[in-house]
Amino acid sequence: MEVRVRFLTEKATAIAGSIDLRTYVSLFTSADGRIYLSLPDLGVEKTWLLKDLTKAADRLAAEYPIEEDQPPSLEVLVPIARKLSGSCEEQCGVQHLAILAFWYLLLGVAHRKSYYNRQPTLHEPEGAGDAPPSDLLAVKATVRFKLPSCVGLGSSGAYCVCIATALLQTTGLIPSPSIVTDEDGSLTWEDQHLDMIRKWATAAESLIHGRASGLDAAVCTYGMSWMLIDYRSLLIKEKGNCCRRQ
Repeated sequence: MEVRVRFLTEKATAIAGSIDLRTYVSLFTSADGRIYLSLPDLGVEKTWLLKDLTKAADRLAAEYPIEEDQPPSLEVLVPIARKLSGSCEEQCGVQHLAILAFWYLLLGVAHRKSYYNRQPTLHEPEGAGDAPPSDLLAVKATVRFKLPSCVGLGSSGAYCVCIATALLQTTGLIPSPSIVTDEDGSLTWEDQHLDMIRKWATAAESLIHGRASGLDAAVCTYGMSWMLIDYRSLLIKEKGNCCRRQ
């Protein structure tokens, strides 16, 4: 979770920091060729067929090359995600938007895996995990919140970061975390993989909020304290050191 302080001046600035109210995701592989999404706190229990995802991903891979340093194209993937998830454009409740964000990320990793499989000479990014079989996209995902799902608390950013991280790691697009962060042995990812998580989560969150600044996703990915100066850059500050992330 995050807490924000806003300075309402002519050029508004927002500061956000993480606190210890968490969002949890559990993701298991399914053996029955189905995809499951459970959001108990939102009253969502949904099931879809894996074969529909696979067909869509193969078509995308044949028509659209991937951009290594960018999240999946919203323009290309969202209409397909809407159709596969069963949501209509008029449906804008939090449950429908959460399902759409899940499907955008799921279709994004499936597209990327299918594209790599079609390119024998193309290797996945250096440092990615071992590529698991494609049937690992038949998943059972459950997300639980320790914070209310309302505007201003960062719940949508936390949700998108959790789903993005779980899917990217399960499909081998990022490795398991290996960087020790504290004396208790907690682990995180290298910067390149954290940046990938942040970008994918920010894109997914824009489906929920319309235009996501990236602040929520940055806080939920990296922790620490962040300052939003404008919609083009984020400033991160920890222990007196500052750096800017575009």
